Amino acid sequence: MQESAAGQEKDRFDHNWLTLREPADHEARASALNQRLVEWLPYNQPLGIVDLGCGQGSNLRYLAPLLPGPQQWTLVDHDEALLAAALQRCAGIRDSDGQTLQVDVRQADLRQLADWSSAIGADTQLVTASALLDLVSADWLSHLVAVLKSRRPAIHMVLSVDGQFGCSTLHADDELIRAAFNAHQRGPGPFGHGLGPDAAAELADRLQAIGYRVQSAASPWHVPTEQAALQRWLIQGWGDAAIEQCPDQADRIKAWTSQRLAEAGSTGFLLTVGHTDVLALPPMSDRDT
Repeated sequence: MQESAAGQEKDRFDHNWLTLREPADHEARASALNQRLVEWLPYNQPLGIVDLGCGQGSNLRYLAPLLPGPQQWTLVDHDEALLAAALQRCAGIRDSDGQTLQVDVRQADLRQLADWSSAIGADTQLVTASALLDLVSADWLSHLVAVLKSRRPAIHMVLSVDGQFGCSTLHADDELIRAAFNAHQRGPGPFGHGLGPDAAAELADRLQAIGYRVQSAASPWHVPTEQAALQRWLIQGWGDAAIEQCPDQADRIKAWTSQRLAEAGSTGFLLTVGHTDVLALPPMSDRDT
């Protein structure tokens, strides 16, 4: 998740990229939605959590210490090496009550609906994913909503790109890059045609239609000079995606990319990347407040 540009879709699960982005991810998360989730969850009852596309476990490391226990996490990813890294990096993480976690992993291809949806069982109280939603197709989302309707967990999907990004300085071709990147996001990808910046709103609409109580909140990245490596990765990814989408504008896009890369890390240079977090609680039950 990542800003899932062309050059970064192939690096979507790259260890270096996931490590590079984690501080920005954690800083951006919408704290009001976290608090609402904590208020809704039961205390002193086993809490089953499924994390789709877990990568190296960043989502668990952020969320688990905020939530009550006991917690049982199922981390789902296609990459065996990432799952191994997640287990290693999540060792020692505790819940908000200071209890250790039970963490299991499940290797599954998220493109294959049966592979991952069976991980969401009757004992799952929460389904979560970070920087995944903008990659998936409308059909994939339909399947997710059908699973949620059947099993009624809460869902917390975070850090979905919203189509807004920019730099603290202006360039004549900023809008060209932004439009090309967003069009690329909606184009063919690993899950089919991606929902891209429409994903969070589409999920919210579909969940409201089946009775879920949905809240959305902005979770933008603010990437300062001190995170120059992340700035460069983003700029290169935007440029690569824009060229794939608009090859006839390659010279303009390369010039934009070169200038922006030269600015990365310079004093006062800031990147902003818009995201949306979505929290949806199942239809009212006796224990809800």
